[in-house]
Amino acid sequence: MIRFCTMRIRIESISISAGKENGDYILHQELPNGATLILLADGIGGLSLPWMASKIICEAISEYFVNTDVTDCTEHIRRSITYADNRLADSCKEKKCKMGVALLLAYISDDMLFYTSLGNVRLYYRDEQGDVIQLTNDNVIVQGIDTYLITRIAGRGFRTPIQVQYLPLNVGDSLLLCSDGYYTVQNIFDCFSCKDLPISPLIEDDSSVVRIKVI
Repeated sequence: MIRFCTMRIRIESISISAGKENGDYILHQELPNGATLILLADGIGGLSLPWMASKIICEAISEYFVNTDVTDCTEHIRRSITYADNRLADSCKEKKCKMGVALLLAYISDDMLFYTSLGNVRLYYRDEQGDVIQLTNDNVIVQGIDTYLITRIAGRGFRTPIQVQYLPLNVGDSLLLCSDGYYTVQNIFDCFSCKDLPISPLIEDDSSVVRIKVI
């Protein structure tokens, strides 16, 4: 249980690998300023070491938030991702390979959610009335049976500015952070209301989900 101001949040998460290594990585922590950081990274399978890339990105963003003061949430999120991108670039150079990650970042401070998504990881929101909407867009191009990410973290900087959105939270609201290996096989509406987070018995892709409830 993590407290922030007069509200509390409950966080549950599951991540299951489809193979030997899990290319998904989840990190959530309470920061020194009392805010909560939640990260879901999905390493790109067509590149090298997806499991390592996801871990590098999440740990670098966490390190940036822990070691720097947050004054402007939006700018701080952008800088943390740039910091992580530079860290990944160093690792790619060291290992002489190409790595990449789709990332969903959620930052909860007081009663406000700040979030950004690069790639095809998704953030869903359900209000206290039970209405569900997808807050993020899939930054992808589909060509035949192949899907290509328009935006991602790959140690090469960013062509366009990172877009950070925000949303006020209320008691009774819920959030769902999902990798594509999860939302393509699950009923998202059921995932908000069921007691335990469902996982398909047949995993063809690394499958990860984080459920957050404001109570």
